[in-house]
Amino acid sequence: MATDEEEEATHVRREGAVVKENEAVHYIVSLGLDEVNPDDPEQVARAFRGLTTMFRELYPGLQMKLVGQADGDGMTPDQESGEKRGKFHVHGVGNAVVFARMEVDGKVWEPGSKVSGALTDINRVRERQDAWIAERGAEWGLTQRLPPVREQKSEKRSTTDRRKASKGEVSNHDRIREAFWAAMDDPRCVDLDGFKTVMAEGGVEVIEPGWHRGKAPKVRHLSYRVASMATNVTGATLGELYMYDNVVSQADAIAAGLPRARRPEPPAAGAPKPLTVTTDQELTQARDTVARMVQEERLDAWLGDWASEENTTVAELLLERGRVRDRPGDQDVLHRWMDDWETEKTKSQTQATPTATFEAKGPTKEGQRRPEGNLDIRDSPEAAIAKPDPKLADLVIINDMLAKYGDREASRNDMMSSGLDEETVVAAIASWQALGKPQTAGERELRRRIEQSEQRAQEAPQEASGSLNEPDTTEELEEHSDGVSRPSEVHGDDEQAEQQKSAVELQEAQATVEPERKKSKTDAGERLRRLPELRDDHGDQTENEDEPELGA
Repeated sequence: MATDEEEEATHVRREGAVVKENEAVHYIVSLGLDEVNPDDPEQVARAFRGLTTMFRELYPGLQMKLVGQADGDGMTPDQESGEKRGKFHVHGVGNAVVFARMEVDGKVWEPGSKVSGALTDINRVRERQDAWIAERGAEWGLTQRLPPVREQKSEKRSTTDRRKASKGEVSNHDRIREAFWAAMDDPRCVDLDGFKTVMAEGGVEVIEPGWHRGKAPKVRHLSYRVASMATNVTGATLGELYMYDNVVSQADAIAAGLPRARRPEPPAAGAPKPLTVTTDQELTQARDTVARMVQEERLDAWLGDWASEENTTVAELLLERGRVRDRPGDQDVLHRWMDDWETEKTKSQTQATPTATFEAKGPTKEGQRRPEGNLDIRDSPEAAIAKPDPKLADLVIINDMLAKYGDREASRNDMMSSGLDEETVVAAIASWQALGKPQTAGERELRRRIEQSEQRAQEAPQEASGSLNEPDTTEELEEHSDGVSRPSEVHGDDEQAEQQKSAVELQEAQATVEPERKKSKTDAGERLRRLPELRDDHGDQTENEDEPELGA
């Protein structure tokens, strides 16, 4: 329940037995083939937007779900092919309770009010929609081809009537209607008795219910029946034209020689609306748009993977390189990087024989990282063809992450971050791979430091043990004087202290290597800030002086 400080409740819960009532209101709006061709997506989309606008404006306080259907089977066969084609129609399922205050036909509906009366009366709903279509329908290509509601009441055709007509059959109700209008053309139909006689000749029995002991009812009605019907059908069911008052009025007009009412012509559906013809230029533009959207999605995914590999964000990644994602010139550069990377990766994966490859974590531009993948060193043919140089091979820096899993691969990014240029990096990796991936200078230095640390750790306990083997004079005298051998308390404490000291020295020795590895990445950031220009994948110079500065 709502408190004074809360909003007013729109629903009220009532305890007790559950009473089954309507929980939703279902509306259906159908459009003829001559209004909307269901095979044309453009026509369907436009009509759906129009009907959505109509329901939103007519019922602003009603929650509703609209679903368009353009693939129905249909009942009406095509005039040329005989194929039954479904019409485009929209299903609207509305909440049975008003959720917001609204005014419809001059009546105000408060939140929580039940959807009923003018909101569910089919005739009033149709009249309301006809008025909206007459005023706003042209904006969406919507027109009302059916007669007004008043005329529709004059002859009410049921679903059975329409279904049988679509099959070329005649329903019992239509048989009665045809006999009715045939009787009205007969000159003997000048009164009710003459009408009954003519109708009986047409196989239709006319009954006037309500008579009691020769007295007519206060409100007189007519019912009709053919031999194949189990029950009578009232004139009100067939339509206002078939009720008692109209029959008498028609007979009086015939007797007086006056014009009488005629049967309304049923609305005839026109030919299906032609499909929208798309020009070659529109098709080309559509293809270009789709292709551009696909490329943009690929680029976003590629940048996301790249940033994830580098443990950073796309914004920081681009800022580091002085690029802006949506700037036209930078878009071309980013797309070229992506295309080159994918081409190079495909080449390395499809080669029949192993070729010298190096790890590439970014576009082939100085100081730039590249998403994970292998890049063929044939990007620099001179480096691949040159004779392997052990000195160049010594410059290779091993990828720490892969080395932990036993995979010795060169880290191109770390090498470039250490200050090596593109050509030197490619040549060094090519020489290192050509020589069978020997130990590099960095690996040998790391090994030397580790061995030194291990050696110091081994020597430290021995020195401690040697000093303890020389007995203290006082201790010796005590042991010989009383003849009791006492364990030395100093021996155990010193040995434990020395072992801890050796472990600390080993950790320090290993730790001295890591800062030197990370130093190259720090130097890379400094170098990028000082770098006046970037080198692209083919060695061309790309000036950045004219590019606007990025905000902090």
